[in-house]
Amino acid sequence: LKSAFDNRGKIGGKNISERPLKVEQRKKLGHWEGDTILGKDKKSAILTLVERVSRFTYIFKLSGRRSDSVKINMINLWKQLPKKLFKSVTFDNGKEFSKHKEIEELTEIEIYFANQGSPHERGSNENTNGLLREYFPKGRDLEGISNTEMTEVLLELNSRPRKCLNYSTPPEVLQLYL
Repeated sequence: LKSAFDNRGKIGGKNISERPLKVEQRKKLGHWEGDTILGKDKKSAILTLVERVSRFTYIFKLSGRRSDSVKINMINLWKQLPKKLFKSVTFDNGKEFSKHKEIEELTEIEIYFANQGSPHERGSNENTNGLLREYFPKGRDLEGISNTEMTEVLLELNSRPRKCLNYSTPPEVLQLYL
């Protein structure tokens, strides 16, 4: 028999196995991977979103209740981007993504979740988070980061040629598909 406690800490949602094959194949723009980078004592955080084909990246400083902040940033980004550039996102199972149903209801974004303990299922995002740690090392308080610093980091990161992109930059790849 299943106990009522078996689902504690699980936020539900669609598993990555339900994600369409076209997302896995990286042939169409608009499918993202998302995660958070935690700051000192896990008191501050940055939301990271990486587009799977181009590796184009957005980062957002999270505030207050992280799940609310994730929801607000996701909805605001969805409103700004052309709809063909924001179709789905795959997250890990962090509690900060617990408002996924509300995000789906308010946008056209399909949200999927990687399997527990399988960061390789969001490999582009994990790799990008590693690159971002060059700017935001573990143990740094992320609360005090200015918008200017966030913008400078994003410009530098998105201007960086990537081996996986045949040494093109994310904006160059994005432009090829538009």
